[in-house]
Amino acid sequence: MTLNSCSSPAAVGRKTVFSPGMKKFRFAAGMLLLSSVFAAGGCSTDLDLNAEFVETPVLFGLLDIAEDTHFIRINRAFLKEGESALLLARDPAEIYYGPGLQVRIEEYNDDNLVSSKPLLLVNGDSLGRSKNLGAFAEVPNLLYRHVGVLNPDRTYRVVAEDPALDINVSAETEVLDNFSVVRPTPTPTLSTSLSFASLADYQVRWNNTPGAKVYELHMRFYIKNVDAGDVTVQLGDTIYDWRIFNQELVDNPNLATALDYDIPRPGFYSFLRAAANPEPGVIRIVDSVDFQFYAGDQELYNYLLFGSSQLGITADQISATYTNVDGGLGLLASRHLATTPKYKFNNQTLDSIACGSITGGLNYAASGDSPFYPFCP
Repeated sequence: MTLNSCSSPAAVGRKTVFSPGMKKFRFAAGMLLLSSVFAAGGCSTDLDLNAEFVETPVLFGLLDIAEDTHFIRINRAFLKEGESALLLARDPAEIYYGPGLQVRIEEYNDDNLVSSKPLLLVNGDSLGRSKNLGAFAEVPNLLYRHVGVLNPDRTYRVVAEDPALDINVSAETEVLDNFSVVRPTPTPTLSTSLSFASLADYQVRWNNTPGAKVYELHMRFYIKNVDAGDVTVQLGDTIYDWRIFNQELVDNPNLATALDYDIPRPGFYSFLRAAANPEPGVIRIVDSVDFQFYAGDQELYNYLLFGSSQLGITADQISATYTNVDGGLGLLASRHLATTPKYKFNNQTLDSIACGSITGGLNYAASGDSPFYPFCP
């Protein structure tokens, strides 16, 4: 698998040299954060367990120019002597700030303030923004919302203040612009189809948006389930989401260069094999597929690099080791999602899925042109 014009993620033990302009790193070992129960690491000696409790705001937000509604999560990091961090995490009063916390987003043109708008405190669950399950209280899921279109030529700064608690935190980011997908074609017709039937890998291609440092690619399969005894009886739809790669790097983020990636044919069939749970009496029709390209900026890449190698651009978590937030912990960065239209597979690919050596016998439907449809010979 190759991503031309890109390099591999940094390996464990590889020496990394940081430029003077790189944001600062802070370690928060012992504090309960959004991504884990305890922020473990080799810096526990920096933490005095008997020290007085210190209020530490944790801010997290990813701005996407394709969205007109943006959410910022602000929680409290804490450690109290003699109290269980797990119990504190289940108490909303301990992880959320009260109404005294005022949050706003500022838009700048170079160093000139263009606008400043307050963010509204909302319950994310009521807006379809569910919270990851874990040690923290799940209800309510409080977020700060900004409604508005972002400008890729501007810089955005989120500020959170509560004078009574002596809290003043801020973070800023530029915004990644839109980018185009070249292959598969962005304008499919009725005759357009994808092929994974040949021995060759399938190459996707897109144009890098300036400022993007890291990419992630998903392939989403739309499956129609029908009764094996009567294919006209619909049994509901299923979505298979294949993360093809994550943390693929761009050598020069400032250039609008063309990038491509070879999707391995064996990986395609292996994913479909793993995704198909046994369901006797059910035929799976692979109806269509789309591609989801995620781009992340340098700040998001730094977070991924020093957070967890298993996380990707789609993660909604806080790393315990990297922050670009002044006066607190967390991350404000930019990512952008470009989703292609849906595509059909050609008949040879559908027959290979249904009857091939890797995915055969899993009740995938053969192509409509097969005389044995929906079965194999």
